[in-house]
Amino acid sequence: MFQRRFLCWVPILGLIGGVVSKPQHAFSIPFVLNKGKNTTACINFLNLEEPLHLHVYMEIDGTNYTMFTDEIPARDTFRCKEFQVPDVEIHNYFKHPVITMEATGQELVIVEQRTVVFNIYSNLYFVQLDRPIHQPGQKVHFRVISVDSQFQPVKEKGPYLGHPNVWYNLTAEHGVVSLEFTLPNDVPLGTYHIWVVKNSLHIVTEQIIEVKKYEHEMDRKLNITVTEEGTAKATFDNEFLQPFFKPGIPYVFAMTLRDSEGKPMSNEVIELQYNDNESIQNVITDAEGKAQYAFDTSRYDKPSLVITVKYKDKEEDEEEPVKYSREMFFNTHDVLKVYRFYSRTKSYVQVDSLKKQLSCGKTYDINVRYVLSHEGLGDGARNITFYYLMVSQDKIVRSGEHLVNISEKLPCFMAMAQDKNDLHGNFSLSVTMPSQYTSDPCIVVYSMLPSEVISSTICLSIEKCFKHQVSLSFSAPEGAPGSDVNLVLKADPKSLCGLQIIDSSILLHEKKEQLTGEGQFPKVTSLRYAFPDIWYFDMVTVGESGSASVTLRVPNAGAQWQASMFCLSEESGFGATIYPSNFTSTLY
Repeated sequence: MFQRRFLCWVPILGLIGGVVSKPQHAFSIPFVLNKGKNTTACINFLNLEEPLHLHVYMEIDGTNYTMFTDEIPARDTFRCKEFQVPDVEIHNYFKHPVITMEATGQELVIVEQRTVVFNIYSNLYFVQLDRPIHQPGQKVHFRVISVDSQFQPVKEKGPYLGHPNVWYNLTAEHGVVSLEFTLPNDVPLGTYHIWVVKNSLHIVTEQIIEVKKYEHEMDRKLNITVTEEGTAKATFDNEFLQPFFKPGIPYVFAMTLRDSEGKPMSNEVIELQYNDNESIQNVITDAEGKAQYAFDTSRYDKPSLVITVKYKDKEEDEEEPVKYSREMFFNTHDVLKVYRFYSRTKSYVQVDSLKKQLSCGKTYDINVRYVLSHEGLGDGARNITFYYLMVSQDKIVRSGEHLVNISEKLPCFMAMAQDKNDLHGNFSLSVTMPSQYTSDPCIVVYSMLPSEVISSTICLSIEKCFKHQVSLSFSAPEGAPGSDVNLVLKADPKSLCGLQIIDSSILLHEKKEQLTGEGQFPKVTSLRYAFPDIWYFDMVTVGESGSASVTLRVPNAGAQWQASMFCLSEESGFGATIYPSNFTSTLY
């Protein structure tokens, strides 16, 4: 429920802190490694009195493989090293590989070990239909797309099983196979499946086809009564929640208010209740039906915090109080329970979550709050260093450090400190999102205090963009049926692109995703049954210039058309349009 990516991140990154003696160290390594691929490990050494020789190696089935070596000077050091994971087979699956860090000096010897696992990546397969709802006797066009874990096109042979037809040993040239078959006129109505099968009938993906008849019945005598069903409900935005609250740092949470149809409700009141009506606050939703609140924890000394949110109807105060049954309560309320985070020295650090979807390639400032006690800082402390790591796709992709001068009064010193000996402050980390992500990145910030390591983790929501940037546009925004219009596409040279133009009214009937960058793993659009609901469904090759133009005849129907595209390049891999290109065919 809380920080779904954080729960995955806990085993992904192992932070080993040695803080018993004066010299301190930390070793950060992804828990999940990809054989034959490069990964990164980060090391910290503080308060060293002598230089150390560093040796990091991995034991696999009794054999040691050196990952890297380094020389550590007799001073505070933070550095990250990239290395290649051995591409070897594991014969004993009950014994995981072990990675060891050895740091050796004249007097000091540090040895740390961590168990890791190898990720087993397989190719990804998608099936894109021209339309998922078909009539008996209609021709079904579809494409099978094959890419590897890095979204590079895969050329391979394998049996593809389609129902009611079967194709064997097809070759995915440039990562795509285009197929078609005709439904019999007497095919029974219902649901059918297209299966992609490999290795002795192992199904790797499937796509559903619905066969229906298009019938429309109308009774001229209509008596329509509109009634309200259900009620509005406020819910927590779970993807941005922290599982604990830290004393002295505000606990920030976000909520969304939706009506009975799931639509956001703006400029409405959400009522917040703490610990069974112990305290009540009201917040107003914005244009997207969202609201945010920060609970002050500086004077809160209980081990847990229970927050209840509900929609507060403006007419509720004028009516008799509503008595909620258990079922009605959970249909109208949302409840969150978080626990106090424990620190032996009562020192904390907290990374504020960015409660929005981030764009690839852009730079964002992320706020970091901290509370440092006198016990945590120790005597004579003048500076404290915070380290940060960004983890995505089982790899440390960003790292850095931030020095805070605590010898002077910080400009952002918070007067709300419950203990005057505690130092409250915050700073900003400037983090650039990479140009391509297939998983939401997580950021960990930590500091090595004299007697404990304090840390905080958040996972960010990033748009699903790809390294291969593509675009698609019509030469004109509208046109009359029978006229010509050009569809201009841009992609890497020699790319193979799949185009699809559909009637946008289809989306009112089928709420499924298109094959675009909006899906972490692309999915095909579900199309409604309509008249000319498909305008174009074909493959186009881009030339050396990186662009191509397709001349199309506007269908003989008035409609709003949406064009989408995916492309496969040997150089940049998979790319897809994030938003559709629109065209209107007018009958006047």
